[in-house]
Amino acid sequence: MRGRRLVILPVLFCLLGGAFAAAGTKKPAVPTTIGFGVTDDAMKYAQDGGAYYFSVMHDLGMTENRAIVFWDENTPTKILEEPFLDRMMPVAVASNIRIVLAIQPIHALAFSTNTAARIAAFAAYVRQVALRYPQVNEYVIGNEPNVKRFWQPQHAADGSILSAGVYEQLLAASYDALKSVSPGITVDGLGLSPQGNDAPAGTGAESVSPVKFIAALGAAYRASGRKAPIADILDIHSYAAVNTFPLTQPRKWPEVGPADLDRLKQAWWDAFHGTGQPVFQETGVNYPPTTKFVKLRIDELGTQVKIDPTKVNASLYTGRENVPLVDEATQAKFYADAINLLKCDPTVRTLDLFHLVDEPELLGFQSGLLRVDNSQRPSYAAVKKAIAAAGTCPTLHAWKHTTTVIGAKGVWNVKLKPAKQKTFWSPVGAAEDVTAVTGIFPADGSVPTFDPGASTAVKMLSGPVKANSVRSFKFHPLRLAPGRYVFAALLRAAMNPQRTRLLVSRPFTVR
Repeated sequence: MRGRRLVILPVLFCLLGGAFAAAGTKKPAVPTTIGFGVTDDAMKYAQDGGAYYFSVMHDLGMTENRAIVFWDENTPTKILEEPFLDRMMPVAVASNIRIVLAIQPIHALAFSTNTAARIAAFAAYVRQVALRYPQVNEYVIGNEPNVKRFWQPQHAADGSILSAGVYEQLLAASYDALKSVSPGITVDGLGLSPQGNDAPAGTGAESVSPVKFIAALGAAYRASGRKAPIADILDIHSYAAVNTFPLTQPRKWPEVGPADLDRLKQAWWDAFHGTGQPVFQETGVNYPPTTKFVKLRIDELGTQVKIDPTKVNASLYTGRENVPLVDEATQAKFYADAINLLKCDPTVRTLDLFHLVDEPELLGFQSGLLRVDNSQRPSYAAVKKAIAAAGTCPTLHAWKHTTTVIGAKGVWNVKLKPAKQKTFWSPVGAAEDVTAVTGIFPADGSVPTFDPGASTAVKMLSGPVKANSVRSFKFHPLRLAPGRYVFAALLRAAMNPQRTRLLVSRPFTVR
């Protein structure tokens, strides 16, 4: 036994030494650049100018508050709620909290008539606000212009997107107005809703999905001939598709949540690459030192909570809820998970939670870290802990634009087929909207081409294919001579036809 122990001990020391060596080679954590804040007007309306809430934000590790400034086309030069803003601004400065102002029309139909004149009036108002509050160096222009509730009309009678074209003019005019006050002012564009039904005009609460809105925005920008940027930051709101879903649960194209930001970056690249509007920085690319990039603001991220009468007097809340709710522990987990995900994306400049404190009306948002009586929810401690740990990541999220079709696939049956067969199917799909041309070609070793003047296809079919689905193109009636063939399909991304993918099946035999 003693002899065996003498043999084992050196082996153990070797193993331990290897373990310590491996631990010593562990990659160091990477610094992050994300900042944190809240989207909340409670500070603006507080009697103390927001002093209490600003102190709470400091305790959480937050540094900014995004507040709303409305614009009324009927009184275009009157700064709405000016006394509240005047009261809050010096308190924020004294509290070392950065204020970001979101200037947005108070009426959804503000630009539906007399459009050019009202856009000019809005831009003048934006400039007026910037001159009034020189301590503010960042502005968000508009609020969910892809949603009918905030912007009308969304579509023309022929189904084309109207809202993006008008909003592009508004954003460009506002950008120029703010830069005329100070080139150092940061202009945030869009404030996009993360979802949209892409329903045609007249169907009710129609909206435009974020990917398709950005595509239409880019088309309007290119058509305008503008060479200057229209935004320094892309602002998007982040909610789950259903309030009870995790904030980090992926959404399907063309919607965008915290787990789908690469989809948003690709949409922006498709819309603006090669223009005067900066796109997102890509991983591993050597850029000239003067290159400018757009970044992301995750604005309005929140999950609503069921009011727990054992924690707060339920009579402090009024009205009835209109969404399914989660409990407080679930909200805490959702928020911590979202922070841990987003902090590792170097293109995310800011994450703002919506709200810091609950709205008392249940039709509003009960998503705060504080209940309406300012008592802390479990999410308070969870967010504080997550922010404290947000300065580093194991690795930063990498991204590069793609020039191909996302999720392209062919689902072909290449089993032996009898010469008498008259019907053949070519099922193709993608994770985004595409147009497809598909055909059957002799398996002669050449690359299938769909050029009508050079194609060797026996027969070709074409048509649109919806995202996240497979469309089966039917070749009928068709008789194939005995031999070997392949199915092939050329897919083009609907958001950018320059992105293509050629799919070719394995050969199949007809005899």
